[in-house]
This record gives sequence, structure tokens and C-alpha cells, in this order.
Amino acid sequence: NSAGDACECVAGYFGSGGVCTACGAGTYKGSAGNALGCTSCPAGATTLFQAALSADNCTAPANAELDETGQSYVCVAGFSGSGSSGTCSACALNTFKSGAGDAVGCTPCPAGGITVSTGSTASSDCTCRANSELNSAGDACECVAGYYGSGAVCTACELGTFKQGRGDAAGCTSCPTGASTVGAATTSYSGCVCPANSQLNDVGDACEC
Repeated sequence: NSAGDACECVAGYFGSGGVCTACGAGTYKGSAGNALGCTSCPAGATTLFQAALSADNCTAPANAELDETGQSYVCVAGFSGSGSSGTCSACALNTFKSGAGDAVGCTPCPAGGITVSTGSTASSDCTCRANSELNSAGDACECVAGYYGSGAVCTACELGTFKQGRGDAAGCTSCPTGASTVGAATTSYSGCVCPANSQLNDVGDACEC
């Protein structure tokens, strides 16, 4: 010590009377002096060696960061679990987690929405499948005009049928009797045409010469 009249433990070691023990994993001691123990790393952190000298020697659990208090670790965005327990796992496909914090699981994408990878961090990472788009409420993907189905598995309306507007449907609307469409995925009644030398009758439900 400074007085030179007794031995004391150096940094990284605790004890007294010259009997000093290295700070164990997950702890540190930054200065010389006798002590009953060493300072613990923030909850969830550890050290890669004994006799660590400072908090800088503490390593965070995988995919975790310090919380606002600086006393414990929480899972980073895109990962759920417990940071202090070292159990942060990437959000599964079709889910996301937008901020740091511990959580039992991640937020599902809107119904029918998908992500291209695990560990997604925002709702914008969720996209609708082909030929579908988010409804006005933003909570589900629906088939676009010209396509039918549900759960965002959408199939093109067949020749002779059409579907107006976005929305799930069991099928498409048939054209008037005798009329057809020039292609699949027709989006309106006006896409139905009668064969050559015929036209819709006055009721509009069939083609006639």
C-alpha cells in the first residue's frame, strides 16, 4: 500500500493480508487494494479470462446489448429471448422485432405477409406474396384485382371471368353467356367481349347475333 507497511492485492485480485485470489469469470477489479470480492459484469456478461481489470473486459452475450440502465443486457432488434440469460434468437421467418429488449417472441407479419430472411427488424421487412397487397387496415394481404384466393395465395382469373378490385374471393365472376376475355387476370366487366358479329343483349347477360 502507499504507506508501505502492509501487502495488498493488486488490480484483478481480491482478498487481504497478502492472500489474494484472481477475480473469477464475469467479474473484475480495477485498482489495487484489499477487497472481499470483485465487481460483477452487467447481468449476462462474462470475461474471457480471470483477473480482469475493468468493465471493458466484460463481453456481452451474443445478439444482446446493454439496456438503458447499463446494468443488464437485452436482446437487440430482430432477436427475442433473454439477453441476461444469453438466449437471444433470431426472429423466425415472417416475424419481426423492431427494437432492443427481451421478449418471448417476435411480432408476426400481417396475415399472408412474408420476410425473406430471419432476424427482421421492422414491419416494412414484411411483404405480400405475388399478386397480393396489404388491405386498407394494413393487417392482412389480399388478392389484387384479376386474382382470386385467400391467405395471399392468389390465382389469376381464368379466361371468360373477371374480378374487380382487391380482396380475397373463392372465385371470379363469369362473363355474360357467350362472352370471353382476351386473357387471364381480367379486372373488370368491360374486359368481357362477345365473338365477332355478335353483341350483348339488352339485359347484358348474353351475347346474341
